[in-house]
Amino acid sequence: MGLTHLAITDHDTTAGVREGCRVLSEYMPKLICGIELSCSGAPGKCHMLGLGIDPGNVTLCGTLERVQSARNERNELIAGRLTQLGIPCDINDVRKYASDDGVVGRPHFAQWLIANGHCNDMHHAFRAYLGDDAKAFMPVDCLTPAEGIAIIHAAGGRAYIAHPMLLRLKAHETLEQRIKALTDAGMDGIEVFYPEHTPVQNERLARMAVKFGLTMTAGSDYHGRSRPHNVLGRMTDTGQPPIDQIDPWLLEMAISPVR
Repeated sequence: MGLTHLAITDHDTTAGVREGCRVLSEYMPKLICGIELSCSGAPGKCHMLGLGIDPGNVTLCGTLERVQSARNERNELIAGRLTQLGIPCDINDVRKYASDDGVVGRPHFAQWLIANGHCNDMHHAFRAYLGDDAKAFMPVDCLTPAEGIAIIHAAGGRAYIAHPMLLRLKAHETLEQRIKALTDAGMDGIEVFYPEHTPVQNERLARMAVKFGLTMTAGSDYHGRSRPHNVLGRMTDTGQPPIDQIDPWLLEMAISPVR
């Protein structure tokens, strides 16, 4: 596909990064170690990307253990709620849709619901059962955005807000206000280029990055079979983003394949 760099940013786990490091070879792009932290609390719910991290950092690993424990408790509650709704759900069956050492999340419940004939597709599963206002939704204790940023920094990485145009803003809150609040909390950059961002939105985010002294990055948000419309390495209408606009520090932090 012509990729020169590849960032692995699984939700609340570095298992994929560690596997990527093990299989790194001359046939692969340079690897950027990353993570995507689920955050909630002031100034608002978001996904915070950590890029250029040390996946073995003690602070990061300890935090992820706590986050995964909270997720496991939430998953049990979701399974119980689905059962109450007349859809008998065994969490062990849902775990089969997560890769080895992967974190079970709502997309895996969605895949289970689809496979067992309870939903037509991912959108249906989230609308009917798993979305924030749906029948089987259960909250989970997460890091605050400021905590997520601090943990990413402790692991030697930089923090970028993921897909900012998808943020759920509060009444009368502007995107610029949210970005400023995150910047004040120590955020380093913005994921400007993203498959669901329009060219106009890309330009708006790029201007915002300049205004607040933030760097830019890009992501295809590739999720494999659970999000088939997202293509690895493609995040704009023309494919790959302009490399000269991507934070140059990320390219320096990439791990080169063994030759």
